[in-house]
Amino acid sequence: MAVMNEVLLLYEALDACNTVKESDTADVTVRRAMFIAKLAYDNNKLLKACKESLAQGVISDSFDSDFWTKHYGKRTIKGGFLEKAIEKYGDVAMESLDVTFGVGKREVKVVKDFRDLIESCLEEMNQLLADIQAMMGVIPSDKYAQFYFSCKERFDAGPIKKAYLNWRIEQRELSIPILKAKQNEALHELLLSEVISRDYPLKGWEKKGMDLDGFVADLHVGCDMTEALANMYAMMNRYITWVDCLMLVDYEGYGRFVCSCFNKLSKEERLALFKFDITLSLIHQDMVKLNPELAKHLNKPSGESLEDTNLFAPYKGIVMMLEEDWFAHLRSDKKYNDRWAKAFVDGLMRSDYGNVIAESWRDNKVSVLGYLLGCLKRAGVFNQNESNDNIAREAAIMDKPRSFSKYIGKLSQEQPYAEWIRTNVDNYC
Repeated sequence: MAVMNEVLLLYEALDACNTVKESDTADVTVRRAMFIAKLAYDNNKLLKACKESLAQGVISDSFDSDFWTKHYGKRTIKGGFLEKAIEKYGDVAMESLDVTFGVGKREVKVVKDFRDLIESCLEEMNQLLADIQAMMGVIPSDKYAQFYFSCKERFDAGPIKKAYLNWRIEQRELSIPILKAKQNEALHELLLSEVISRDYPLKGWEKKGMDLDGFVADLHVGCDMTEALANMYAMMNRYITWVDCLMLVDYEGYGRFVCSCFNKLSKEERLALFKFDITLSLIHQDMVKLNPELAKHLNKPSGESLEDTNLFAPYKGIVMMLEEDWFAHLRSDKKYNDRWAKAFVDGLMRSDYGNVIAESWRDNKVSVLGYLLGCLKRAGVFNQNESNDNIAREAAIMDKPRSFSKYIGKLSQEQPYAEWIRTNVDNYC
């Protein structure tokens, strides 16, 4: 996602070429014109792709909010030193300089050809940026959530999961109060990174009514709550809400914030953003194990499409498996039909375990399918007299059924979503 940075690079190059005194040689003029023309042409290809994605409802590249207010504007070489230099050496043939240059189907024969080439590229860029700005202004909010998830999908969550597992090992026991406090500790760590300070300025009314004392009570003794941290806590309250004992993230708002400053974020700041969210997800999984009723608060809004998210590939793959003839032959009840399959898998992927399944799907699709079948068997979806080996043989997902059977067995019950499936499987009939 570097379109904005490439556009800014072109802006800087144009400013330099338009303000520097004209060069003394044709060679220097040509080298500057070639750089500008090639960069503008390449940028336009990136901008076209960005515009096409937006037309399909996908934010493939982000533009920081201050790009539109501080940097964006129509660009031209007219009246600048570069245009004057091009005019000065206009009749010089490129061949005489032992240089060949062209972009697309346009070839530069003499130096003056650069003027129309560069101007046409800049005019196209100006129009593409205007179109993108207009489209970003009306794109549905859920697309910002999808943008955020697409960014998080490329992030290595392994170290975060390992750190959380180590924390769990250190606990004498897990309880809802301990896990609730852990959510606030994760939020505090995010605040210490100061990444939320990149959001729009805090207003006085946003500090009214916030439970700062409850937040501090969950932190370790000695954690100072400075005015700066209190202000950032108020800013984060734009994107979090408490439902029961769960701290939930408004991904549409959070995604919009991330999109507004993504290109400026350092590696450490991106780590802080994703670590907070991933840690919350891990905490929620443990909370649901202790109280399965909490799962109903973790479903993603049903009106949002799973397409263009990391959840869609496993959703489609699992549904296709459950719509095959062999499943209809082995199911325990006709109520587990194709309509049920779509609704059930949609609910599963929208639950707090959706991203867990998506990550496992990326690593090993076969194991996920086996685990799901094992969980469904335990939940009573298959006839109880069906053996794991027979299910594996009928599914024919692997050449060696016994190898696939191991996923259906005991390993399936060790998956974090096993209890969710057992509890919710009939809610979609």
